[in-house]
Amino acid sequence: MKLLVIAGLLTAVFVFQGVRASEESVQPANMINGPQLIYPDEALMKGLSGWVVVRYDVTEQGDVENGEILSNCAWTQIGESNGRCKDKPNPIFDQAALTALTTMKYQPKRIDGAAARSAKKTRLTFRLPNDRQSRLRAVYLGAQLPTIERNVPAVKQQMFRSILKARELVDPALYQLSRKPNPQKAIEQLKKLQARELSATALAETWDALAHAYLKTNDRAAAKHAYREVLKLQPITVRRELSALKGLYQMEFADKEYQPVVDSIDRFLVVNGRLDPDAAFVKAAALYGMGSTSESLVNVLAAERVAEISGRSKRDDWLHLRFIIYSRMGDITSALVTMKELTQLAPSDEYAAMLSSLTNGGTVDIADLPVDITPEWSGSDYLPITKIQPIYPRRALSKGMVGWVIVEFTVTAQGMVKDPFVVENCAMVVNLRNPVACNDHPGSVFNNAALTAALKFKYFPKVIDGVPIDTAGVQNKITFELLDE
Repeated sequence: MKLLVIAGLLTAVFVFQGVRASEESVQPANMINGPQLIYPDEALMKGLSGWVVVRYDVTEQGDVENGEILSNCAWTQIGESNGRCKDKPNPIFDQAALTALTTMKYQPKRIDGAAARSAKKTRLTFRLPNDRQSRLRAVYLGAQLPTIERNVPAVKQQMFRSILKARELVDPALYQLSRKPNPQKAIEQLKKLQARELSATALAETWDALAHAYLKTNDRAAAKHAYREVLKLQPITVRRELSALKGLYQMEFADKEYQPVVDSIDRFLVVNGRLDPDAAFVKAAALYGMGSTSESLVNVLAAERVAEISGRSKRDDWLHLRFIIYSRMGDITSALVTMKELTQLAPSDEYAAMLSSLTNGGTVDIADLPVDITPEWSGSDYLPITKIQPIYPRRALSKGMVGWVIVEFTVTAQGMVKDPFVVENCAMVVNLRNPVACNDHPGSVFNNAALTAALKFKYFPKVIDGVPIDTAGVQNKITFELLDE
């Protein structure tokens, strides 16, 4: 090394003989296998999405260890962005996040070619799955998923009246008319209507009316065909799809078409977003008919659980099937408990004799016990007659804002709307050059206009046993869009 003194300043110059200095060669760890996220049942049941920020080490072998939760969050509101979740900490996804870390694999960090440990931090996001199997699983866990009325055009008033006249011919008593039924004439009228150019919504209504007409003529095959035609159409209202599925699975069960029954009910439950105890029981009976006793038992117990939560009484045919399943499975203790419930709910000499035999250590011959189910028709559902377009708020129009509002209300026995309230909303200034859907911007600018419009909606009310009734929990999404002139 040489030491130079220049102008009173001490300067060091280092010269290495035969060696050139160089930086370390560093290659960061690269992920080979990403995390496999398993959605927690509790989160699925509660309809929660969320994220977890985790810190972890990547070993010299590329494995992940020492996982640590740094922060977490969970939310239920549809369209709520991750950024709005920072003030809602919730550990519901923590264990799933830590488990997911163990499924990750890396190419380890390398320093001058040698493997080295490294530290990482990442955010694992859990978004509520909306696929068919996930929704079905959530329903059986007890979830009540949102069922939003689809934004489909209402049937024009003149067409609606024509379809209504045909329905009145099918079942005059249902509409409190004193004339005789004439389903054949109704079929002729409905087929003439179908010859016109109809919207999917109107065509669905004609097929639904035809299904009821065919049932009155005891042509069950034609009725099932009509319901299947309804289910091919899109878009149709959620209520119309559910009504068609219910009518279809009832007839499929009556014809002992057990696999189609299961398929139709699964679709019904997915669309419905919650477990319907009557549908679950019919599915249980179909599964029993297919020889799937364990799956049948799951559905019977699910039907009873949901009925109990909703305040409904158990039905004796549910207990009857449960008793048969336990007996066939050889679970005599559970069969005895079930028979005690059954004799209290529906006393009979036959059940009393079975209970006595089981109590005294005897057996019961279940070979002659039928699975007796008579699906009940729920009557006609509510149908929209008129939906008024909302008035665009001046403030939103001047700012170039678009959005939507989900409104929930009760359809009264008179077909009017009462007690509307806002369930959720979205409002944003639109970029005309790059328009995007409004999803992550809650805002109330459209609320009053949506509520005012909803109060002017007109419906044909739901009818049960010929009596119009109130229908609560009806939801409608009202969209506000700026149209190009």
